[in-house]
Amino acid sequence: MHVAPDPRIYSSGRWLRWDKLERESRYIEFNFAALCKRAVELCPGAMSIASYEKKEGGYNKVFIFTMDNASRVVARLPTRISGPPKLTTNSEVATIKYCELRVLCLVITQLLIFVIPIPKILEWSDDSTNAIGSEYIIMEHAKGVQLHQIWPAMSLEQQVACTGAIVENIKQMAALDFPAYGFDPAAYCSALIDVGVFRLPPTDASVNEKPSLHGAVAEHIRLLNFGRDVASALIEDPRIRKAAAPILLHHDLHKRNIYVLDEDPTTITSIIDWQSSSINPAFMHANDVPDFAARIPTPDEHYQSEDLSTGDNADLCNQAFIAGVKLLMPKLSATWELDDDVARFFEYCHRTYRDGPGILRQVLIDLANRWKELALA
Repeated sequence: MHVAPDPRIYSSGRWLRWDKLERESRYIEFNFAALCKRAVELCPGAMSIASYEKKEGGYNKVFIFTMDNASRVVARLPTRISGPPKLTTNSEVATIKYCELRVLCLVITQLLIFVIPIPKILEWSDDSTNAIGSEYIIMEHAKGVQLHQIWPAMSLEQQVACTGAIVENIKQMAALDFPAYGFDPAAYCSALIDVGVFRLPPTDASVNEKPSLHGAVAEHIRLLNFGRDVASALIEDPRIRKAAAPILLHHDLHKRNIYVLDEDPTTITSIIDWQSSSINPAFMHANDVPDFAARIPTPDEHYQSEDLSTGDNADLCNQAFIAGVKLLMPKLSATWELDDDVARFFEYCHRTYRDGPGILRQVLIDLANRWKELALA
């Protein structure tokens, strides 16, 4: 007799270190039958679930339900490590609703023709005491096909046109104006360092120490204290202040989170996974290039993108993306004027325990060596 796998457990991989802890942190206690029942109720004309597919990332458990009438919905349940209870779900729903409403207002008042395509939220709950037993978001299934699946087969003209279409969607996000991002620029920089400190384990942690590349906690604290002083000095520079405009962008805009028409892959049909998207100073996105526009790395460079374009295609998509940012998005284009060492500081100053202290140490050394050359305060 075949026994269906338990949908609550994490089953998408193993870890070489702390495997049991990692898998347990992604376990979600919930009522799968109640989730299925609610998914059916949200699909008019459906009587039952014909099939479902479970997908798991680092922070969510996702179920794609196909109904007996061929309609499909997606249910997303956050794991314990996705963020603060209630706030993580609230934030994602609020971001999606805000983008829908604000961009609709811009379309009406400014006769814009592009609207950010986001699957409709059918129901959500931030109360884990509900009948399902977990926070959840149930959405329409994204229309179209994942860009990741068809990108390699697309022609150069299609890839460049698709890049331009994605830039238009980013432009709509970048056009949303905000008075602030919760802090003034100086307080934001200090809070970045606080995040780095918060991620450190207690010195008497019972969990085994991380590999040697992570270093001693005292070394992290020493580097983060240096980083706080550097951040306080950098944020006073007018060039960095110019690049500190509040901006809301998708947190993880890569080909797996973008859907296009199968018959016309230059048409964007859906952008998914808005979790962790937030309002930040524009300089936090300095030189960000999504995987579809990443150029081929030279031998001395390192890219983590798993599916780069090849040859001239990659260069042209990269050029199209950069040109679109500089031409259409003044908030973002200001960040491209920042020196790479400055941009790297803001990228790594809060990530020492994830990346090890070596990266931030080198960034601080590079900045110190070029401080006068960069005419920093």
